[in-house]
Amino acid sequence: MLAAAPVPGTDAWWVLERSVALVLGELGEVRTPPRLPRLDDGVAPVERYLYAWVYAACVPALRRWHAERRIDGAITTASLVDVGRQMVHTRRRQGTGGLCENTAWPGFTLGGSLVQLGRLQFERTRVGRTTAAEMTASGRPTEPGTPVLGVHVPDFSGPLDPAECDASFALARGFFAEHFPEERYDVAMCHSWLLAPQLADYLPASSNVLAFQRRFTVTQRDGEPHDDSFFTFVFGRPAGDIDSLPQDTAVQRALVAHLRSGEHWHDGHGWLAL
Repeated sequence: MLAAAPVPGTDAWWVLERSVALVLGELGEVRTPPRLPRLDDGVAPVERYLYAWVYAACVPALRRWHAERRIDGAITTASLVDVGRQMVHTRRRQGTGGLCENTAWPGFTLGGSLVQLGRLQFERTRVGRTTAAEMTASGRPTEPGTPVLGVHVPDFSGPLDPAECDASFALARGFFAEHFPEERYDVAMCHSWLLAPQLADYLPASSNVLAFQRRFTVTQRDGEPHDDSFFTFVFGRPAGDIDSLPQDTAVQRALVAHLRSGEHWHDGHGWLAL
């Protein structure tokens, strides 16, 4: 990565400066990370590591902003691990170094809207129109634009242990009330393959995944299949030849068995009261 550092006066340097300005331009605001400019081919080492340098350049500003909010530096550090996590995804999926997978995702952390609290990540966001209608229909009257915490399950963090999840939700309740008192968060929502209703047909009731599902009122299933996202998260590769896939875990076996039956996978959407 050091050998691929952008040099002042080059196109890569312009992209670096412009991208940092975009990520930090509304630091702390609830928003989707901005679309960052890019270089042409994304092949040379400079291009492959460029977004890693962008996010590294944003770290001092994020640490200052967290300090102003009296957020513990250990939480900042734990949240920043997500940049390295996306670099691991690049290595696993493309076989080479860099930050070329999920390049916009670290913008949630560096832009100030996402933190990791124990096992789970929590994103300050707003309820969309469809989700608001689904929540209202399921017994939780909700208007579009209502503040809500998006729940994310980071990779490479060990089992999805129910006790650790309990601790994360407990931390979230206190954390946002203390550090963002001007924003009221009564509800958390999750849009994920982990909430796919079909998983209950294959996994034992004692499964950590199903225990996580049961926390939520699942209100919506995506109409379009998302086989690729399941392959990516479970096997670290796009959808392909299922005969070559490992079958070491219950989730891996479930994914393949469902596809062999001629069915597809759909993400689930759900909410819970904090």
